[in-house]
Amino acid sequence: MSIPWWEKPLRVYQPNLRLIDGMKDPKELVDEAQYLSANLRVVNAGGAFAFYNTNLDCQVAVSPLNGDLFDDVLQIAHDRDIRVVARLEVSVKLKRSTTATPTGATQTMMAPRY
Repeated sequence: MSIPWWEKPLRVYQPNLRLIDGMKDPKELVDEAQYLSANLRVVNAGGAFAFYNTNLDCQVAVSPLNGDLFDDVLQIAHDRDIRVVARLEVSVKLKRSTTATPTGATQTMMAPRY
């Protein structure tokens, strides 16, 4: 019986995408992980900025952006047997969401740090 992927050793590659990386070729982002022999690539997905098109008031899509960078990286990585973990920056207090619902945003976004 095959060992599940999460029980095997992981070689994680976790660079933070910069705003200008929204224009990068998703293949290049997966190539970086493969070059370093990583079998898991962490990719910025959302939070302060979204690396995909979004209509949510509380997120801003990275501009310029070619399509859905997160989904493209996910598909290419899976084709190469590289796992993908979405990185969400949820500690960022977004001005638009706190202005719209100040009490709710304070209760949900300002949780105590441990």
